[in-house]
Amino acid sequence: MFEFLVYLAQSAICLATLYLIYKVAMSYETLHSFNRVLASPDKILADAVEQTFKSAPQEWAAGEENGQKVREKYIVPIVFTPVSK
Repeated sequence: MFEFLVYLAQSAICLATLYLIYKVAMSYETLHSFNRVLASPDKILADAVEQTFKSAPQEWAAGEENGQKVREKYIVPIVFTPVSK
């Protein structure tokens, strides 16, 4: 039983360490390359979406709350539909 408790403690420490690394290093990462892996059905389509956003006007307004700039998420829904021949 003692070995099992030691194993649980070691696992908890390992998971806490990985979670801390994630929160410190990657929680505010908003690069499209990280997000597109989960959302796109295909790499070619993801690259096309990325090129579309790169060619869009770069005049995105920062979010404000009580006069201070804050981070905010914005989701742009993109629907891929097959073209019938």
